[in-house]
Amino acid sequence: MTMLSTNHNFDIGLINRVSHPGSGIPEDLVQQMYDRSQEVTQEGMGLSVSRKLLKLMNGDVKYVREPDFGLCCFVVHVELPIVRTDDDVAKGLEFL
Repeated sequence: MTMLSTNHNFDIGLINRVSHPGSGIPEDLVQQMYDRSQEVTQEGMGLSVSRKLLKLMNGDVKYVREPDFGLCCFVVHVELPIVRTDDDVAKGLEFL
């Protein structure tokens, strides 16, 4: 997991890349993840639901094929808020 960036609203951008060897996911299942008009099959349901949940968290997921390396991967990006509590301020952690 990699920290992408922070902004003045105290959000942090994270990128997580999950790769695996092999031929990857069939193209029709990948399309179900991106195409709202296409009917989602049982096999593609997890991809579609995962992407919708990430969108609700100001994130997204992309599926990338790297045929030169024999790999396929999911790249997940999500913006997470950094929440300060009164206890953080009392401990001198105002910078969070």
